[in-house]
Amino acid sequence: MVKKTNKQSKEDKQNKASGKGVGHWSKIPERGSYIGLKICIYCYRICGYRLTYGLMAFLMVYFYLFAKNAKKASKEYIEVLKHYQKKQHLPISKLTVFQHFKGFGTSLIDKLAVWCGDVSIEDIQFQNKTLLLEHIKAKTGAVILTAHLGNMEIVRALSQEVKGLKVNALVFNDNAQKFNASLKKVNENVDINLITVRDITPAFAITLKDKVDQGEFVVIAADRTSIHNPERSIEARFLDEKVTLPQGAFVLASVLKVPVYTMLCLREKTKNYQVVLERFAERIDLPRDKRDIALSNYAQHYCDFLAPYTLKYPEQWFNFFAFWKKKDLTENETS
Repeated sequence: MVKKTNKQSKEDKQNKASGKGVGHWSKIPERGSYIGLKICIYCYRICGYRLTYGLMAFLMVYFYLFAKNAKKASKEYIEVLKHYQKKQHLPISKLTVFQHFKGFGTSLIDKLAVWCGDVSIEDIQFQNKTLLLEHIKAKTGAVILTAHLGNMEIVRALSQEVKGLKVNALVFNDNAQKFNASLKKVNENVDINLITVRDITPAFAITLKDKVDQGEFVVIAADRTSIHNPERSIEARFLDEKVTLPQGAFVLASVLKVPVYTMLCLREKTKNYQVVLERFAERIDLPRDKRDIALSNYAQHYCDFLAPYTLKYPEQWFNFFAFWKKKDLTENETS
């Protein structure tokens, strides 16, 4: 066993005190998904879509056997899902952990397919597309809240085919940048503006304000707490269990003073997707005297948006860490 240095021990204590412990999603090495993507890229280049899709099942067997804590997180998710369905007298999902993993593997292949041009706009059903087109025509920006449900990579890729659409995706660690570097090996035209966020400072907010004022869109996932400030979080109920969401997404949207939407891209079948776009708020308002209450209400509104789509597409929920507060899933390995 390798002995921890005094510096590491001190950092562990600080992380534990702030809530940024091993259960925090940022502490989970994403080597699993990154290696999986690299394997898929290699297979895709040689074998194409169909054969890679078949080989993906074998790759997921590997993760099923060795990613023990991701499997533990998946089991908890399925438990929460079925418990909620039972309470609401809904049909009980037959989703298994392996099917959940397989859904994740499929999403990796879909990312390659869209960037390789094997998925086009014709393969997408886009609800409320006019809402987006109206903003583009008027050159007015907006904030789009999304989640790790479905595959927003499809939207990112195809956004390049929509004239006048400029998307800035906020990411909170370096893994997304690594994914983009890998995708460039498949398609040199991969060029979506990813902005790595360390902290939401006034200067950063001003930069984004300039972008939305020029008619650009800011996309941010609001289902994972901050890496650097995990204590800046809000409690809400998702599938009738307590969860912790980041304040940052809602605070940033309030500072930008633009319309806010929620968006997901969900897989219906092979190379067929549905994009859901809904108006979340005309503006997010956080009055000083009722700030905490307002944040709580917006967080709950966000969870209420996600719930029906999670129930309909349960295998496309890709948060493989201790998401619910009812249990402490520690020693996580991979997402």
